[in-house]
Amino acid sequence: MKLRRALPPLLAAVAVTAVLAGVVGTDAAVTESRPAPPAAVGTLAAAAPGERIRAATWNICAEAGGAFGTSAYCPHRADPDAKADAVKRLVDEQQLNVVMLQEMCSGPLVLNQAAASISLLDRIKTRLGTGWSVAWAEMQRPDGRSDCRGGLGGTLGVAIAVQGTITMTTRRPLPVPHKTRADGAGYSQPTVLCAKVSGWATEVCTAHLVNSDIGEAAYLAEVSALNNFVFGRPADAPQVVLGGDLNTRQWGTWLKTLHDKYPECDEVSHGSGDTVREPTIGGTDGGKIDYLFASAGFTACDVLTTGYQDTLTSATPDGYSDHAPVVGVTAALP
Repeated sequence: MKLRRALPPLLAAVAVTAVLAGVVGTDAAVTESRPAPPAAVGTLAAAAPGERIRAATWNICAEAGGAFGTSAYCPHRADPDAKADAVKRLVDEQQLNVVMLQEMCSGPLVLNQAAASISLLDRIKTRLGTGWSVAWAEMQRPDGRSDCRGGLGGTLGVAIAVQGTITMTTRRPLPVPHKTRADGAGYSQPTVLCAKVSGWATEVCTAHLVNSDIGEAAYLAEVSALNNFVFGRPADAPQVVLGGDLNTRQWGTWLKTLHDKYPECDEVSHGSGDTVREPTIGGTDGGKIDYLFASAGFTACDVLTTGYQDTLTSATPDGYSDHAPVVGVTAALP
């Protein structure tokens, strides 16, 4: 599906503000400031006032492997160029100025990776062009490793791409229990990533949470830390957009702290025939586990099944992930 409402074109940049000061979060956060280079005319998206964010969040499953019919299967897993092309089409077709991606292979090559194995994020940045900048954060597997495997280059984690200049990034690991699963494996270590953009009043954040098999109490601790880090800011701080694979269908209970704080784009209908809470994954455990929140609220939202493959129904790749992207357009800032 495409967004059901006609969406206005991106606004041109009207101003570039100074880098926002301060570090959001606690002492556990890691912050990196980037001196903003002079921006070419027309390379930045809308600046406040009147700022409108056109964002997508998509678990692109860039490292999941496995045979068709198994939970580990993902279409085009070994073809990062196909996935990069899919992200570029999504940006062009929906006129996005923000893309948040999970299960990404990002950054430079790491130990034992082939020199020709360029990361997926680097391929995406090349396709998006010079007007875009990217940031990424590592997510460790249960064994503590985060290098992308199977001939894929880069580090496993989450990433943000914006049409503009990222001036500061902030990362924080989220708490997960140290106990092991019944099969002896541990749990992944999620990280939330936030990025500030020159000229924007909106900060962009993304995360990929450990799924609810860690138990309600542990999951709620994970969500509480995410909520406090992303939304626990003073009244005069920037607006915020949060997107990601939050790995639960319990939007009204386990995600209540997030839903009570700010609107989620697919929790209300934005026009005639617009279904709410559309599933973002299929199969026997299908449902909505990918979410997009914004402090400014939304004027349009949809789940785009054109980028998604139900991995239990077709062995022939007819999509680019086992998740569908969620796309939303925020209300313009006053």
